[in-house]
Amino acid sequence: MRTWHEIRRFPLAVRLLLVNQLGVNTGFYLLIPYLAVHLGENLGLSAAVVGIVLGVRNLSQQGLFLIGGSAADRLGARNVIIAGCALRTVGFALFALGDGLPVLLAASVLSGLAGALFNPAVRTYLAQEAGEGKAEAFALFNVFATTGALIGPLLGSALLLVDFRTCALTAAGVFAVLTLAQALVLPARKVPPGKGGVLADWREVAGNRAFLGFALAMVGMFTLENQLYLLLPEGARQATGWDGAAGLVLLLGTLANLALQLRVTRALKSRGHGGRWIVAGLTLMGLAFLPRRRCPARRPTGGSAPCPSCSAPSCSISAS
Repeated sequence: MRTWHEIRRFPLAVRLLLVNQLGVNTGFYLLIPYLAVHLGENLGLSAAVVGIVLGVRNLSQQGLFLIGGSAADRLGARNVIIAGCALRTVGFALFALGDGLPVLLAASVLSGLAGALFNPAVRTYLAQEAGEGKAEAFALFNVFATTGALIGPLLGSALLLVDFRTCALTAAGVFAVLTLAQALVLPARKVPPGKGGVLADWREVAGNRAFLGFALAMVGMFTLENQLYLLLPEGARQATGWDGAAGLVLLLGTLANLALQLRVTRALKSRGHGGRWIVAGLTLMGLAFLPRRRCPARRPTGGSAPCPSCSAPSCSISAS
């Protein structure tokens, strides 16, 4: 309830951006986790080709973030957000309708470029609109993003019971609705004139040591965060012998985020410089990935009976 009241305190533009991020992550995780299986099993592509298609998508997004940020500065964050969501609508629709390599590569480039456009633009717009409530706005933004990352795979797994095309078209539909909502509701803002060219902006960023240090720290954070969707679910399956444990790990993380994110942000906001809390947060994340204590009654991997000490089927990840 307190979270709902906090949301209502912000202007319409911020509320729309929060819902937008919920939709963005829902649509993304509805499709992308199942794309490799579709390419390999449904379309019969080799592992190398599947890697190329997925790699092109990642490169198009991660490699073009500077372009997206510069576009937001020069063209206005609103326009870039709308363009990015529209491009992802087209890219995901191509994944649903095309099965040739040229079409799949085009879909990968468009969907990756879309993320490179709207991700920096959304955060720019949010920072501009939130005013003095930036910390709380970004805390809520994280809550909505995490919730979407949980809803997406659950919805995707249900739609895959029909077929992959239904899954991909639904994801494209989510982005089409977001595009329309932003075009109709998101207020336009005057774009301030730039002081120099794009290269001058990039040189200014590259010369900011504090920012570069922060960016390097974020590399570590995202590396650890991605394990929530890769190693930890698989580890939970092995430790319990239950496939549902993977979903439980993601659910617990989402519930913790919903319950604690805003409270923790408020508590830390008045307690010193943000840099110290970034260090503390990254340290806690790193500690969470330390190997757990080896079970003293560990059985050899592959044993059929559960371990008498920890109840795991074979205690196979006790040291992993």
